[in-house]
Amino acid sequence: WLSLFLAFILGITTGIFYFAGLWLTVKRVTKITKPYLLLILSFFIRLSIILPIFYVVFKDNSLNILPCVGGFFLVRFISLNIVSQKPDQQRLEKS
Repeated sequence: WLSLFLAFILGITTGIFYFAGLWLTVKRVTKITKPYLLLILSFFIRLSIILPIFYVVFKDNSLNILPCVGGFFLVRFISLNIVSQKPDQQRLEKS
């Protein structure tokens, strides 16, 4: 059970890294002259970091990949909900 829990935590951490990097990329893409280079470079950097992590988790025990990917997609779901909120909802929640 401990390895499954650690895989889940690693998936959450990996998801936070991946989607925070994506968010930073999207924020900066409007401020540069060649946005496609930034998007491609950011994608490959994020992918080159998370794929080895998933590989190590899968290599240890093939069942560990399920909670790892589950944690990753949990962060995706939460980040989509945060980003897709309307500005009025964000202001109400801050007050």
